Amino acid sequence: MYRNLYHSTFLLNTKKWSSIVLFLLICLGCSFSTYGQSRSQLEKKRKQLIEQIRTNNQLLTTTKSTKEATLSDLAILKQQISQRQELISVIQQEINLMDKEALELEASVTVLENDLARLKADYQQMMRHAYRYKNRHQRLMFLLSAESFNNASKRWQYLKHYDAKRKEQVNKIVETQHTITAQLDTINAQKTTKVTLLATTQNQKEQLQTEKKEKDRVLKELERQEAKLAATLTQQRKAKKDLTDKIDELIRIEMEKSRKSGRTPTTEKAEVVIQPMSDKEKKIAEGFVKNKKKLPMPVKGVITERFGRQPHPTIKGVYITNNGINIKTSSNAKARSIYAGTVSSVFFVPGNQKAVMIKHGDYYTVYSNLKKVDVEKGQQVNKGQVIGLVGRNKQNNQVELHFELWKNNNRQNPELWLKTR
Repeated sequence: MYRNLYHSTFLLNTKKWSSIVLFLLICLGCSFSTYGQSRSQLEKKRKQLIEQIRTNNQLLTTTKSTKEATLSDLAILKQQISQRQELISVIQQEINLMDKEALELEASVTVLENDLARLKADYQQMMRHAYRYKNRHQRLMFLLSAESFNNASKRWQYLKHYDAKRKEQVNKIVETQHTITAQLDTINAQKTTKVTLLATTQNQKEQLQTEKKEKDRVLKELERQEAKLAATLTQQRKAKKDLTDKIDELIRIEMEKSRKSGRTPTTEKAEVVIQPMSDKEKKIAEGFVKNKKKLPMPVKGVITERFGRQPHPTIKGVYITNNGINIKTSSNAKARSIYAGTVSSVFFVPGNQKAVMIKHGDYYTVYSNLKKVDVEKGQQVNKGQVIGLVGRNKQNNQVELHFELWKNNNRQNPELWLKTR
């Protein structure tokens, strides 16, 4: 009975130690899971920034052939520098996170190695005990030497339990060895990844310095072109005013059509009574609003001029106002509808080439500076459908789309609605 009690206590201690190790590994596992999610998010962000920088480089390359600095080049370079700095920061966050994870992995390996040594020691102790009952005869004698039937039954249960524990111990040793090997492989893989990321960081820092110098060069060249830029600005202001007046006129006509008075549509700057939308229009408008910040960019490119009033990049004391956003893109880029709706108008405005206005309930999107239009008035369009090809802006000689978003006759900031990343 003493031997029985001794080994029962031994098995209990082994089980207790294994439970403690299991708890520690679960805690470490939860920590690794959190790191995994964070690293996954950082990696995704890193890839997005690299893709955006690649797009910027492509657009800058296409304009270098002109050998003349432009405001859009300056805007792209500023954005490029900002994105490059963010990319360096993201990579550094990844490295820091990998360092923390490596420390915890190493701590986990230490715990596992200690557990493995204990498991092996316990197993050796079990094997020494098992050697004493290595054949059936000795086991039988162990059972027959019991003082009572009840005691013999307990000895039989003990032997069964002991055999099961011995097998379980072997499985734990093998499993622990596999876990240690897997975690050591993870640590080695992270070391390799870290070396790559450090090299990438250095490369990005070098490119950042180059871009800063290029930005300064472009800025100085633009400052020398102040007279030319001022003349161009005057033309742009007139073109923008003409476009705004035309959009305002078209929206007012659309709003007048919904009135029940039967009065002939007017373009006068009078107050317009907004009538309730039909069920279909309500559904489209609700869907449009639900997709706020998720709506796709109307064309692949870089935003070079943002919404609202802002200081001119090079002419001091001069402010420019934009009712939408300008997106620089590549030649023959396709402009696409950002949401399902109805083409309410296709029109031409000097300085903005052709334009398309699409109605989404009580929201309107306007795509201007198109050299070719593929839709017509009254046509139903789907989200992502091609509506035309982007043309070259006559004022700055850049291929860019001017995009505006209105709710009835109120201008909206498109960047608050579009998924710009």
